[in-house]
Amino acid sequence: MRKGFTLIELLVVLIVIAILVVLAFVAYQFIIERSRGTEAREALGYFRKMCAGIYDRDGSVSNCDDKTLHVGNWTLDQSEISYPSECLPSNYFNYSVFLDDEENGVISFIASRCRKGGRKPDATRAGSISLTVDYKTNKNTWTTKGIY
Repeated sequence: MRKGFTLIELLVVLIVIAILVVLAFVAYQFIIERSRGTEAREALGYFRKMCAGIYDRDGSVSNCDDKTLHVGNWTLDQSEISYPSECLPSNYFNYSVFLDDEENGVISFIASRCRKGGRKPDATRAGSISLTVDYKTNKNTWTTKGIY
């Protein structure tokens, strides 16, 4: 009787190990991409906080726009943070602000994952995170598309 493994047995073990490695790598990439959504959630939370202050002061969100929230290519002090409205090499997401119902204090903030032109690696599929805030009723609605 021979001792040891046959070539077929060794190949089966190698194939099983290769499949496990591929599954682990895909799961790792998924977790990393989901964690990038933290950048967007933090920015959307900042927008909500800034607009809450404007709404409390003015009773309206009409002054809560791209320039006030530093969304886009505005000239800022070096101490201020800017949120890009288009994909830039320094960010995973681009941001936009929409006044849904200015009279009732409803505004939406959207972060869309850059598929090209953003911080590397680019996303393989589209995804976004949005926050709709009704300042009159103090209701926040988070919506995600893709893996976020």
